[in-house]
Amino acid sequence: VHLRRGNDEPLNFVSSGRGVDDQLEFVHNMLDLLRSFLERLQRSHPERFRTCEGRPRRPLIFLATDSPKFIPVIVDDTRLWTFNDTALWGVNDTSRLGSVQTVVMEQLRVDEGVTFYKLTQGEECLRGWREMILDSILLSFSDVLISPRHSSFAQILPVPLVFDRGGGVPGPHFCEMSGSARTMVCLEDMRTWLFRDDKEKMFHYSILNDDDESEPPVVHTLLTHIPDVEVSPHYAEAKKYMEQEDTALTSMEYGAEFSPKYRWRLACPGCTDFTFT
Repeated sequence: VHLRRGNDEPLNFVSSGRGVDDQLEFVHNMLDLLRSFLERLQRSHPERFRTCEGRPRRPLIFLATDSPKFIPVIVDDTRLWTFNDTALWGVNDTSRLGSVQTVVMEQLRVDEGVTFYKLTQGEECLRGWREMILDSILLSFSDVLISPRHSSFAQILPVPLVFDRGGGVPGPHFCEMSGSARTMVCLEDMRTWLFRDDKEKMFHYSILNDDDESEPPVVHTLLTHIPDVEVSPHYAEAKKYMEQEDTALTSMEYGAEFSPKYRWRLACPGCTDFTFT
């Protein structure tokens, strides 16, 4: 689970459409939805809860988040969930009831805002970067990656790798929650995530009922940049500069002209040649 809640970040998080009125209510809804999801997934895809040798695999939640204040709430709540191995073992043994563990990596945390704005100096900056990269890598090894709010952190590396690792395995691999965390849509492969064109590979979940239509369909904003087919000529200039041997040339000017396609419209009111919006 990658929980991007902004950590009381004042402007960017709300302006990007990810703010909620009651953050604690959102987290409690998220927990109810996760629990419902696990119970339903065990019934619909029991093979996902077995190893190659046929032994049971209990759910393990890895939590990556920028908002440390919610970690105790999530860890304490999921510890009370019980997971019944009985059906997987094929025996009636109540001793096989087990709790669901949530794992969070120990790392530098900041009281407010995001770490890459706060941890900017020396070893502290390097450690913050390293810990964020490790979170991203660990998310990439998920059987199911869940994104309560849209985030480029999840979409850049974890989403493609989770879909790649899950290729050929039926059922959900990446899930996006609604703005209230009451409903969620899960996708089986990358194409379905991008185009939403195969209902057989889309799975809907709700904390009320699976047919809840009180909220619009969940489609998170796509934040990743798909590479251009045509390479900008400015890249050739940059390559030439990097390879030059004249050490007197210590800087290369670049800026607005380097990647004009991806500018926000508000920052470029006179521009009309856009391929992305």
